[in-house]
Amino acid sequence: MTTEEISIGSRRCRLFGDERPACILVQPSARHENAALETEAQQIAALSGMSFVLLTVELEDWMADLMPWPALPALLFGV
Repeated sequence: MTTEEISIGSRRCRLFGDERPACILVQPSARHENAALETEAQQIAALSGMSFVLLTVELEDWMADLMPWPALPALLFGV
């Protein structure tokens, strides 16, 4: 499995996987998840038995990036 860091626009991205993948998995990620991404890719490889590339895209503000509509914090976190 290869690992590579690239930039797409202003986003830091990481690629894990095979040179000729049968599928591409795209995963938004937060900085605190970076340490676990390689392990996640290894587990996908072990459990799927399929050639793939996992493309992770680091988000600066996951709420603004993934929820661009207004939402009340109580609805999001059950407060």
